[in-house]
Amino acid sequence: MIAVHGAGFEARHTFDVIFGRLRELGLERRILLIAPQFFSTENRSEMPWVPNLVVWLNGWWRYGSIKAGLMKADGVFYPSEISSFDVMDELIEDLIRRHKGSLRHVILFGFSAGGQFVQRYALYGSSQDQGQEDIQFTYIPSSPASYMFLTGDRPNPCTSSRGILSLSAKSSQDSSDLFPYGMKDIDATIASGTVCLYFKKSKQDKEAVRSRYARRNVRYFVGSKDETGSLFDKTPQAMTQGDTRVSRAQNFMIHLQKLFPKNLRHNLTVIENAGHDLIPILQSNEWGALITSLVFSDGTPEP
Repeated sequence: MIAVHGAGFEARHTFDVIFGRLRELGLERRILLIAPQFFSTENRSEMPWVPNLVVWLNGWWRYGSIKAGLMKADGVFYPSEISSFDVMDELIEDLIRRHKGSLRHVILFGFSAGGQFVQRYALYGSSQDQGQEDIQFTYIPSSPASYMFLTGDRPNPCTSSRGILSLSAKSSQDSSDLFPYGMKDIDATIASGTVCLYFKKSKQDKEAVRSRYARRNVRYFVGSKDETGSLFDKTPQAMTQGDTRVSRAQNFMIHLQKLFPKNLRHNLTVIENAGHDLIPILQSNEWGALITSLVFSDGTPEP
């Protein structure tokens, strides 16, 4: 399991609370837990003074963009075309090499900003397609502030966002469909300053990417009381997805079900009475049951 931290850059905390939950489930010896630490220029106080530390500008690591570079020992930022998705690819490939023959399942879990990373990586990440037919992949985006929609459809603004909304096609010129909130211009020129070579290198066109996403095993989690808060994305592009995190999750599922009425391997679990907090998600019976089922999905007997 690779667990991606949130906007607070709390990889250590993320590791500790997930490992504690795995221990409660009796799975700590069956799951190798990894919690990578991404760094951003907005959190310089959190950065160790390591020469050539890879950092991203203003949280763009969560989108896989090229707003990255190397932080030298003198504190100067040197731009470089490094994608956080490339980093994840390398991590997974190394994991597979080191545990060849014993690794059966790769689970990517992310909470909040980490959930944004996992949802977008589930859409565009290439590590699952590198001839690893014997290894299953599951993506678990939890409580992200926004999603990358697959088309220009968005919730109907004339409908209350407290329930499950209908969707209406938005204008193709609407900025709400621009990367990272949609797929428009995701493969634009590098001069745009946000788009990543990672997306340009994709061997498939957008329609093929959409179809592949529907076939991937993606399990979304969100709390029923996860609404706004200090880190809630209130940009116009994000607000077109819904006015709370829970409504955005519900709207995104409607979006997917409309696009893929058959063969969609995605589902959404809403955890009752949970706000924007990692621990209630982990402690839920639903999360525990999912992880347990994934561990024993290959027929390995339970102890």
